[in-house]
Amino acid sequence: MIIKSKSEINIYQDETVVANSKNLKGHIFYFIPEKVEIIEETPLFGSDKFIIKPPRLLFQEIMRIRSIWNSNHKFHHNKISGRKWQKKNSAEKEIVNLAIESLKKFNTNQFKYPLFCKFAIIYYPKIKDISNYGGDNKKEKLLRYDETLLRFLLKGAVHFLYNENDKVLIKKIICDGEPSYRNLNEDRILKRILFDDIIGKSPLREYVTISEKA
Repeated sequence: MIIKSKSEINIYQDETVVANSKNLKGHIFYFIPEKVEIIEETPLFGSDKFIIKPPRLLFQEIMRIRSIWNSNHKFHHNKISGRKWQKKNSAEKEIVNLAIESLKKFNTNQFKYPLFCKFAIIYYPKIKDISNYGGDNKKEKLLRYDETLLRFLLKGAVHFLYNENDKVLIKKIICDGEPSYRNLNEDRILKRILFDDIIGKSPLREYVTISEKA
């Protein structure tokens, strides 16, 4: 059986740091398809096409877990022990397991079909020489450095995580608040990728599309 897919995705972004390190920080992406068109092809029965909507399935499972454990509070990692799971964190544990299940492409235990969610992270050192980055002040230069690494992660991740049989349309990137004194610049992160070939860099591969409304 050959499976082909087309995903229309939203990407959720957050920043992170490495524990016990003063020099490393990072960006995280969690790719959640709004919908996935799946084509199954078999030698005997031909092809079959259907659509799944992962956000609805994930939301239903999260609300079920909250209801079982009567957990209406905000989940945050700093409320969880780093040594072992406590009973009071049972809902968080199940949701972490749910997120892991969402990343599986085969043999998922909680869903009839894989959800085609994906995950990417980049760690990088805090920069010492910021002279190559534009801006009128140090804060702006440092943020542009972070935005550059975020762009590297985005392009590298979609090229690695998708392929000709697993095509992707990027509809939206949802960022977690303001990482500095201003919002992240969508032109510097998202739109500049579209013009890489013009400035001599490798273009987006054919199986990756960025929506004009992204």
